[in-house]
Amino acid sequence: SFPEKRVFFQERSNLFDFSLRDNSDNLFYSRNIGIADGDPVRIYGGARLTGRIGKWDLGFLDMQTAEHEETPGENFGVLRMRRQVINRNSYVGGIMTSRLAMNGYTNVAYGVDGIFRLFGDDYLNAKWSQTYDSEIGNTLNSLDPSFMFVSWERRSEEGFAYSMQYSYTGKEFNPGVGFVKMQSIQTVNGELLYGWIPKENSKLFSYNFKLKGRRYTRLEDGGLENMKLSPEFEFNTKRGIHGVVSIDYEKEGVPNDFKLSDSIPIAAGEYSFIGFEGEVGTPDTKTLSAEGTLYAGQFYDGKRVGLEAEANLNLSSSLKLAAKY
Repeated sequence: SFPEKRVFFQERSNLFDFSLRDNSDNLFYSRNIGIADGDPVRIYGGARLTGRIGKWDLGFLDMQTAEHEETPGENFGVLRMRRQVINRNSYVGGIMTSRLAMNGYTNVAYGVDGIFRLFGDDYLNAKWSQTYDSEIGNTLNSLDPSFMFVSWERRSEEGFAYSMQYSYTGKEFNPGVGFVKMQSIQTVNGELLYGWIPKENSKLFSYNFKLKGRRYTRLEDGGLENMKLSPEFEFNTKRGIHGVVSIDYEKEGVPNDFKLSDSIPIAAGEYSFIGFEGEVGTPDTKTLSAEGTLYAGQFYDGKRVGLEAEANLNLSSSLKLAAKY
C-alpha cells in the first residue's frame, strides 16, 4: 500500500485506523476512493465528521465518485467508534465500511477491536472482522469471509520483553474499502527481546538482543508459505547513530513454478536458505545523513548479495535532497 497524501483524508486519519495483520493492511484504505486502475476518478463530493459523543470517539465519512470508463460511480462509507475502558491505555471499538456501486455491486465490512493494558507493560490486542461481497455471496456462519487477530506483548526497551501474535485471513475476506496483501493465510509471529539502557557515561543510548520468528501457512492445502527465524542485535548511540545486525534462516514454500527473470526459473517445492543482514544509519535530524544496508546469503537454489546506500541533504524543513544506490 502507498501512504495517503491528500489533506482531506489525512486529518484525524488515526481515528479511522483499523489495522489488520500489520500496519500495511487495513479495513479502511482511503486511496481506494477517487482512484480506479491507477487513474484518478472525479469525486463529486461528500462529508466527514469527527468528534466525541459522551465517552465515544466518533468518525464518519461518506464520498461519492463519478463513473470512469468501465468503473461505475461508487459510494464509499465509513463509520468508526471507540472509547477508553479500564484505563487510559485501553480501548474498545467498532467499524463498518461500505462500497456501493451504481451497477448494484455491494461490499460491506464490519469489525470490533480492543487493546487492553492488563498489568505493567503487558497488553492484549484482539480484532475480529467479516466482509460481505455481493459477487461472492458470503455466509455469516463461515470463517471464509472472516479475519481474526490476537496478540499478547510486553512493551519495554529495558529488560525482558516479548510479543506473540496469531492471525487468520479467510479466502473470501475482501474489504472493498480496505487493503489486504494476502488472503487464505494464517500466521504465527513471535519475538523475544532483552534490552539495556546504559549509564550516563556510556556512548550508547540503548542496545538489545532479539529473537524473531514467523510462520505463514496456506489455508487451501495447509502447506508452508513462509517461515523465518532471526537472531538480531540492535544498538542506538547518544549521537543518533543506529544499527542492526541479524542472521536469518528462512524457508519458503512454492506451490507453483515461477520465474524470477527470463533466465531464472524456480520450480515448485520447499527451499531453505541462510543469510546475513546489516544496517547502519546516522541521525536524520542532521544536515547530512546517510544509511546503508548489506545482505548476503543463499536464495532459493542460488545465492544473492545486495547493497543499498542512501545520502540525504536536509536543506530545510520543506526541502530535502537524496541520492540512493
